[in-house]
Amino acid sequence: MIPADAAIKMFRGAYCVYWRERGQPKRRSLGTTNLAEARQKAAALSQAAVEAHKPAVTFGEVWSAYRASLGARPAATTMGFEAKAILPFFADKLVVEIDEASCRDYIAKRREAGRKDGTILTELNRVSAALGHAVKHQTIDRKPHLAFPSAPAPRDVHLSKVEAQKLLDSISASHLRLFVILALTTGARSEALLRLTWDRVDVAGRRINFAEGGDRKLKGRAVVPLNDRCVEALILGGASAACAHVISFRNSPVRSVKRGLARAAAAAGLPRVGPHLLRHSAAVWMAEANVPMTQIAQFLGHANSRVTERVYARFSPAYLAGAAAALEF
Repeated sequence: MIPADAAIKMFRGAYCVYWRERGQPKRRSLGTTNLAEARQKAAALSQAAVEAHKPAVTFGEVWSAYRASLGARPAATTMGFEAKAILPFFADKLVVEIDEASCRDYIAKRREAGRKDGTILTELNRVSAALGHAVKHQTIDRKPHLAFPSAPAPRDVHLSKVEAQKLLDSISASHLRLFVILALTTGARSEALLRLTWDRVDVAGRRINFAEGGDRKLKGRAVVPLNDRCVEALILGGASAACAHVISFRNSPVRSVKRGLARAAAAAGLPRVGPHLLRHSAAVWMAEANVPMTQIAQFLGHANSRVTERVYARFSPAYLAGAAAALEF
């Protein structure tokens, strides 16, 4: 916590506030060359820290603790990429300095760098998650209010069933072919498929448990039934399996299928296909078949069916049919 009697000194052309914490010297830039303004900023920082009832914690500390808590989960790896944009802006800020204004500054800088609002929204959601983790573990008392860009409109790009078959016909690698079939018949996320092990595949019972170690809290990890196409592919893939992972190449787990999918799409004369497009296409097919939104949500592992409705309801021919019928006259 910055004490009220902390010293204000000039450092590298700008005023900084100096204090000692547990015997160690601390310094915080005030970002101004005006002494009166520096005193006001120092007082505001001190008061904010008092109101938070916690030591002056930087976002960098919050981020590191949150990432460490994820262990080997895919989100921890994703945070490594996101950190390249997030940490240069937020890492040295005290949590009490993060607010809607600082988020708007971040949004403006990322837009200047050519990043789309969807990417920026994902990054700020990660910032929010890290702060939420800090509150949960009592590193900070309360989560600051953040500003976010508007969510982009859902994209309509998806594969038709004819295009999906063309994609499969262009694939010769058995592991990639199995991945595509599983993605299209289970709607599972790419990381869930790549981490799937044979002990969670019940061919006789016709279902897959995507939750690792029975933990269903992992994002998008559902227990799903298997259709005939999926069962056939699993039986064929399991006949010669020598690896614990379902998606394997040369008896080793596969880390990514992005390049393989891109080459297969090009060979099939299709636009670029990524792993998420397969999941999205599966959801669209279910909606087009008038599967209830609540069932699609459960199948995809969505925690809230409202997300499912926002993205996929427009693909369901019967979704608003009742409303249209009510307007007959």
